[in-house]
Amino acid sequence: MDQLAVAIAPVEETGYGAPALGLYASAVVNGQELAEVLDIDVFFEALTGNGPLPLFTCICGVFGCGDYYIGVAHGVDARIWRNRYAPNPAHVIEVGELRFAWPEVRTVATDLLAMLHTLQREKPGVRLMAASTYATASTIMRSKYRPFRRLSSECSLNHRDCGRAPRI
Repeated sequence: MDQLAVAIAPVEETGYGAPALGLYASAVVNGQELAEVLDIDVFFEALTGNGPLPLFTCICGVFGCGDYYIGVAHGVDARIWRNRYAPNPAHVIEVGELRFAWPEVRTVATDLLAMLHTLQREKPGVRLMAASTYATASTIMRSKYRPFRRLSSECSLNHRDCGRAPRI
């Protein structure tokens, strides 16, 4: 089985009219941190959903910049991520398969929720924002679709919308 961990780097954000904390989540797979930002909402949706899901986005928060879909499937003993798709889920840009044991996936999800709730308790009144989402920790799993809000004024990975070609 492959190994999965999720790390969150909270960053205080300005310019939203109210205190905000950007949550930049990264997936660490088999000890390697993936460059794009893990969409927290879609990560939780992927616990029960199947098919190509937009799990990763550019650090700028613009889906279509440095993002991709992952084919998600449920196995009896594992959560399976298959292939990497360009912003169009019909276009495979990388073939491969990762299998994460269910107990490990549950631990990652539980730890992620605990971190969100801790941030909410420690920073009352501060809006928690994640790439491709705009929500408080208490609503991060309740709403499937949210209005888009940028987390950062600049993309550190320099993708399409940020001025450079995406990584393929």
